[in-house]
Formats: sequence, C-alpha cells, structure tokens
Amino acid sequence: MNYIVTKQTKSKGIAILLVAIFGPLGMFYSTIWGGIIMTLIAPILIFILFLKGVLVNSEPLVVIAFFWGFLAYIICFVWAVSAVNAYNWRILNEANFYNTNIPAAETKEMLYENLERIKRLHTDKILNESDYEVQKNEYLRRLKAIDDNYSMQQYQFEFDKTFSNSKNNNVTQNWIIIILILALIASWIIIKFVIYK
Repeated sequence: MNYIVTKQTKSKGIAILLVAIFGPLGMFYSTIWGGIIMTLIAPILIFILFLKGVLVNSEPLVVIAFFWGFLAYIICFVWAVSAVNAYNWRILNEANFYNTNIPAAETKEMLYENLERIKRLHTDKILNESDYEVQKNEYLRRLKAIDDNYSMQQYQFEFDKTFSNSKNNNVTQNWIIIILILALIASWIIIKFVIYK
C-alpha cells in the first residue's frame, strides 16, 4: 500500500512579517540555523562593538554598532525569504517526484499478480506455451520499464534537488556577502574620516 505524506509550503509574507516584528527570532519560521546564528551571534558582536564605543566614549563606534544592527536586520529579511524559497522548492519537487514515479494504472504488484495468474493458467493447460511466453515476456518488459522509469526519475530528482539547493544557497550567500562588504566599506569610511579626521 502506498502512502502520500504531504507537507505545507511556507509563506514569504509570513516570513517577512515575523522578521519585521520579532527580528532575528522571526527567522525560526523559515530557517532554524539562520535563526540561531542571527539571534545569538549577530547581537553579541553588535553589543560588543556598542559597548566598546561607550567605554572609550567614541560616538562613531556607537553609530557603527547601530549601523551593523540595522544591517543584521536587513540580512534577516534576505535570509528568511531565500530560506522559504528553498524550502518550498524542495517540498514541491518531492511532491512532483512521488506523484509521478509509478503510474497508478499499473504497479509492480499488479504485474507480479498477472505473472502468477498466467503461470497458473499455463500449469492448468488453459494457456499454451507460446501464448504463455508472449504474455510473460510482455509483463517482464513492463516490470523493467517501471524499474527504469523509477530509477531515471529518482536520479533526476536527486540531481535537481542537489543543483537547486546549492544554487539557492549560493544566491543567498552572494547577497549576504555583498551586503557585508558594503557595510565594511561604510564602516571603514566612517572610522577613517569621522573618528580619525
């Protein structure tokens, strides 16, 4: 007996709303690891920068800390939407694979039952030798076709899953790296021209 397991896709709107309301904690809806990283690591680093700015009485460091806090918030939005897209793509591809891998009209079990049925007819002398061989070969050919079809679809599914996940992760990583580089340049400009002018 075949069972179909369904999973609900995630909403980009809800991901954005949760990040807007709860900040990094809202990322737990779309990505667990992203939520952990942005909830624990980013605030600690920003707090250390802010504390250093307050302790050395440096207003630009405090401004940079707030700037990095805002930047972390933007990264949360980008990461959350990208994670929801990757999750939804994975769910839809799995659903498509499991819905199309074996036609409902003919399964392996049905073909094995038919092979047993024609074997009984042949043993009972109802089906002659040549008809038995023709039908047996036809059922065996269909069994092989189902196996080949399943193997090809499984291979295609795994290939698409691997390629798309890495592609989605690369896009997210590229955006985050671009944002971080721009933030580093802006921080350097602030430190160079405001603090040490």
